[in-house]
Amino acid sequence: MAGLINIGLTGILGHQAALNTTGNNITNANTPGYSRQEVQFETQSAQRTGAGSIGTGVSITNIRRLANEYLTQQVREDTSLFGEQEALNSELSRLDNLLGGETTGLSNA
Repeated sequence: MAGLINIGLTGILGHQAALNTTGNNITNANTPGYSRQEVQFETQSAQRTGAGSIGTGVSITNIRRLANEYLTQQVREDTSLFGEQEALNSELSRLDNLLGGETTGLSNA
């Protein structure tokens, strides 16, 4: 009987964590940049007996974020490209001011 209670307890505790994660997802549904979480379960190792194996319940192996990897990679690449272009624009603006200025420009020469 104790084995049955422990199996039930692992299921209840595992799904309690899943409900907490679901509540967190609902709470942050309108938060910009939030990515949903998912609980992953795995069976616990079985207890071996002479007649076979007896299950011992479930455990949580991971809580992972669900995000689109393609979109995440695109944001990283675009952010990097924006930084490069911003630095280039800054340097070219300085050069333009140097060559196009009224006192330092090429127009007077």
